[in-house]
Amino acid sequence: MTKPVVALTHPMLKSLEGPLSHSYEVLRVWEMADPLDWAKGPGQPVQALVGAGEHGFAREFYEHLPNLGLVACVSVGYDAYDPIFLRGRGVELTHANSLNADDVADQAVGSALASWRLILEGDRMVRAGGWTPSYRGPLRPTLRGKTAGIVGLGAIGLAIATPLYLAVYSNSSWMIAAGLLMLPGIFHYTYLGPTFGVMHNMVEPRMRATATALLFFVLNLIALGAGPPFTGWVIDLFVQNSFAANDLGTFIATCPSGKAIVGAPAEVGAACHAAGALGTRYGILAVTLIYGWAALHYLLASRTLAADLKRAAAGQ
Repeated sequence: MTKPVVALTHPMLKSLEGPLSHSYEVLRVWEMADPLDWAKGPGQPVQALVGAGEHGFAREFYEHLPNLGLVACVSVGYDAYDPIFLRGRGVELTHANSLNADDVADQAVGSALASWRLILEGDRMVRAGGWTPSYRGPLRPTLRGKTAGIVGLGAIGLAIATPLYLAVYSNSSWMIAAGLLMLPGIFHYTYLGPTFGVMHNMVEPRMRATATALLFFVLNLIALGAGPPFTGWVIDLFVQNSFAANDLGTFIATCPSGKAIVGAPAEVGAACHAAGALGTRYGILAVTLIYGWAALHYLLASRTLAADLKRAAAGQ
């Protein structure tokens, strides 16, 4: 009875040849320098490819495999493969979802222990001959009973950035304000890492590109697109209210383009300038409070984050 024909796509998968050979005829794509030449020749009877997510081929390669029905990735990711193109040709694409999650967790725990216990430093010291009878080394407290977790920088970063922004925009010296402006920026953008990390873990790997596109749609079109006009509108409201307190008429009529009309008294020009400066400051301060509102939502989301990620991992 003829065995089904499968092909390994990369030398790193050579260890799979033995187990697969019991039930399949196993070929090797890398035996020819040009994968396309292999597809046109030895690859013609291949029914399935066994590969890793980071090693794919051009579309023309698959077009020359008339019997191909399956691409099986032994990895969690399948970045080098185009699932839409493959399915359009009737080829299924599979991957080892969450296969190495425990191994990655083991590595993370091992790295944490190595860092906490100074294992690498100790290894270098021993190899360099520094371990003498009198050496006792630095004492480190045990990790037993300690709690480990992921710091919620989305909420914390924005919560720290908000009062810092308020302090910057309230400062009467532009030089001091400019110098201090870097501080809230450092904390402000710490939300990006957790946001992308959680988003990518809340959807299936094949949906990560779409989820990222939707997030950038919100960030670019709504936040960066609508944010400046909205801020300008808020500033205009504060400017008009500030100028109205002078009983000199409306700001728009008296101060077109932010400056007093030609021939207006000096006090009118001064009132226009003061209202513009004060309204701009208050408008920016008011809009900055949105960061605090965002921090609250990050904090609320963190309360169910573990359960949400667990449901996502279970495919619910």
